[in-house]
Amino acid sequence: VIGALSFGVTKQINDALESYRKRVKAKTEALKEFNATLRSKVAKALEESKQKDKALLQQSRLAQMGEMLSLIAHQWRQPLSEVSAILMELETASKFGKASREMIAYSSQEADKLLSYMSRTIDDFRHFFKPSHAKEHFDVALACQEAISLSSALLKSAHIALHVTLHKSTHVNGYPNEYAQVIL
Repeated sequence: VIGALSFGVTKQINDALESYRKRVKAKTEALKEFNATLRSKVAKALEESKQKDKALLQQSRLAQMGEMLSLIAHQWRQPLSEVSAILMELETASKFGKASREMIAYSSQEADKLLSYMSRTIDDFRHFFKPSHAKEHFDVALACQEAISLSSALLKSAHIALHVTLHKSTHVNGYPNEYAQVIL
């Protein structure tokens, strides 16, 4: 009787253990599947996040380009008006027979100066927005002056007077173009 009872209890314990093993195995498989699904969802979310970051960066670059073009337009507006005035003066003088060689030479020199200024403006902007790859020792005041000179026409057209007072020249080690962009 004890042997049969012992056999029956052992069988029930073994059945219970087997049932627990099956449930643990099923839960483990479900957990593995959940982890795989979770990894897939996380990878997809990371990829979407990267795409959004790229889109935001592109949007930011386009906004910076728009600002840069606006600044260039303001920098060019005055010289273009002056070149136009020089050409109108030459045209008027020519119509009335008052255009002398000296006047044409002087007007040509003035127009050349203005066009050179406009060309330098483009070069300044190209240099200004080019990222620095290595740190360098630079004068903070010069970086500030560069930023101010690029925006001077815009400030002038908005009737903004900017007065800069430097108590002493400071040199730092860093990225001058990026610093000037922050100031701008």
